[in-house]
Amino acid sequence: MYVSTTKDGYQEKQIGGQVAKMTFIEQDIDVNALYDLLINGHSIQCCYGIEGEYHPLKGRGVKKDRFKQTNIVSVDLDDIPYSWIELKAIMSSVLPTMMYTTYNHIIEGNRYRLLYCFDEPIYSFELYDALYKAITSRLGIEVTDNCGRLAYQMMHGTNKAGEHFNSKNYNKVFSFSSFLSPDQVNSISNVKGCNKVALCTNIVREKNNTNVVSKFVQEATPIDESLIRDANKLSYEVFWHHYRKKYRYIYRKEKSDWIDYKYQLIDNDYIRCDYRVKKLIDGEGRKNWLFKQALVRRCICPDIDIDTLFYSMVIDFYRFIDNSNNTITIADLIRQTTNAYTANIYEDSETIKKAKAKAPKSGIILRQGTYKNVGDYMHQISLIKEQYGVKRCRMTLYNERKKAGEVVARNNDKDYAEIYDKIDVTLSRNANLKALKDMGYKIGKNKVSELLSKKLSKENNTLDQVN
Repeated sequence: MYVSTTKDGYQEKQIGGQVAKMTFIEQDIDVNALYDLLINGHSIQCCYGIEGEYHPLKGRGVKKDRFKQTNIVSVDLDDIPYSWIELKAIMSSVLPTMMYTTYNHIIEGNRYRLLYCFDEPIYSFELYDALYKAITSRLGIEVTDNCGRLAYQMMHGTNKAGEHFNSKNYNKVFSFSSFLSPDQVNSISNVKGCNKVALCTNIVREKNNTNVVSKFVQEATPIDESLIRDANKLSYEVFWHHYRKKYRYIYRKEKSDWIDYKYQLIDNDYIRCDYRVKKLIDGEGRKNWLFKQALVRRCICPDIDIDTLFYSMVIDFYRFIDNSNNTITIADLIRQTTNAYTANIYEDSETIKKAKAKAPKSGIILRQGTYKNVGDYMHQISLIKEQYGVKRCRMTLYNERKKAGEVVARNNDKDYAEIYDKIDVTLSRNANLKALKDMGYKIGKNKVSELLSKKLSKENNTLDQVN
């Protein structure tokens, strides 16, 4: 999520003119990183659409006009009659993402700050206000301090000695539907200054030497109605086959030139979207993951149109999201697509940096759609590897590497016999794995599981025979 945080931490609450001297940095961070900043005294606020470092703007009207987005709804509880233990029990049904004590806790009374982090950005004051009211109405506690009601309010962190929830235990990220009904979510615009979700401000970034210039272009970006309708009623297979020739599924960056019109070498600029082996389930930030996938696609393909972005998101939704509880709707995908299409894209954001870090730095990729036109796929790749000498190509044939002596088993039969003797059936797999590695053996957890199961089975058979 994008949030503005102070560059430095502060050991006491800043007041008066000192606030204006605080320097903020807009950055893309996760919940745990936000938690670490807050408990180390950093202050946070919404994003104002100003790149790099800046000073918070004074004046409520000016700040309100410059507001861009926030992923956090804050609630301040000042001078309440409840202790830490009592408060957690009262709020058990609506625990926040994180909660911490403010600087004047105990000195002026019991003071706490609750932060509810959402898996998609809040762009409109109307939506923020609705969420704030819905949250506070369910707390069961009278909220006397209204500063959290303002979406553009700055919130201070706490000192290191402050009491706080451990975010690793209470790090739930909420969706709008956690507090609002589907009808309420659909009836509230989430685009600042616009009446329709599809009409919003798009930022176009151009490079001029080393300076990056931002231009705001007002444009209507409606998603094709037939595409939305079919996403609603068609199965994944039918939807994909019907639209795959019209819209390309964007998942990796490709250069414009292709060797023999078939393949190209990967370089340091290569970037690709995340691929998941297991589907994300409820509570694992599903909407936030889809939103970040869309941001990466915009970085891969700067001129991507909103229909292609939506099509790619629908494919991701069916392939990588477990929606067995039916809490994510096509309306959610439309909203996420629109938010990503109109968001500021920063090359140095955590989302983009992580995507680039995960992508391979060398290797070969085939042109999309050429698999069945190049004959033996892996043989073709091996020829390319031999021709260009790519040492770390991930698609080299295993047998070729083995014949060349590049693939060597970690252990031989004698080694495994020794390891088998040292397996302790009274210990778990992980405990055995640690003990074996401490002895200097190179072995993976799957092999330890296999040897442990084998030894347990043998001992059980021996006991049965004795009995």
